[in-house]
Amino acid sequence: MERSFKSYISVTIKEFSNIVRFNNAMKSIATFTNSSLLEIAFDMGFFHHSHMTYEFQRISGENPVILDNVVFLQNNPCLVR
Repeated sequence: MERSFKSYISVTIKEFSNIVRFNNAMKSIATFTNSSLLEIAFDMGFFHHSHMTYEFQRISGENPVILDNVVFLQNNPCLVR
């Protein structure tokens, strides 16, 4: 099954599930602006905040704090100079 999945999708089942979880975490950060990154990490099934940070950096090359800051500034344009 693993080989069939990889031949169709080009990534392993584990990597695909990591990408889906990453996308869901990104959406949660953008949507639930009052939630902390720790809460989002636990909600998305990460064991701890540093595990989510590692996955973010591995997949996107960015830290989730940067995304959180961008969303905050988009929601509060009066704070942008």
